[in-house]
Amino acid sequence: MAPWALTAPALAFVIGPALVPDQVAGFRVAFAAMAAVVTLAVGAAVQPFVPAITRASRGRPGTVGLLLAVAGTGALAVDARLHSPTLAIAAAAVLGAAYGICLVAGLIEVQAMADPHSLAGLTGIFYSLTYLGFTLPVILAELASDATYGQLLVGVGAIGLAGAALTGWSGPRRHPDSDRPRS
Repeated sequence: MAPWALTAPALAFVIGPALVPDQVAGFRVAFAAMAAVVTLAVGAAVQPFVPAITRASRGRPGTVGLLLAVAGTGALAVDARLHSPTLAIAAAAVLGAAYGICLVAGLIEVQAMADPHSLAGLTGIFYSLTYLGFTLPVILAELASDATYGQLLVGVGAIGLAGAALTGWSGPRRHPDSDRPRS
């Protein structure tokens, strides 16, 4: 799940605007900035709700975050054909929610699994893995000579769906000294 915490915003404010350059001609930088603001604002706004999402999903907020990332990626795959700035911004909002949920859920997981002596190191590893997500636009740009962005985004969505299935299948972790799922 960790790479998806920053894959989602990278898709939202790098790939999304790249799909609609002719439709926002003269405002490309402003449009990319707007996509970034929407992504980050929604991501920040959803973070306080992660405990409620954890309860509603029976301890699987990471799965919820990944499914939102898949939905946002799917919207961008559709937009690769439609070239709609409105759809790109809607995808940015969904991907922003995915970012916020995945980031908080991942940090909660790290905190729950770490003892006090390993918390800093494990948190550093988690953040290092999240930053891998920023490499995806570069990888997609390189692969775009062999496939369309729509095809590539469908592939990215399939990988995200596999990750969601894996996190959902693994189930919620439990506190070592409790029968209660971690929140």
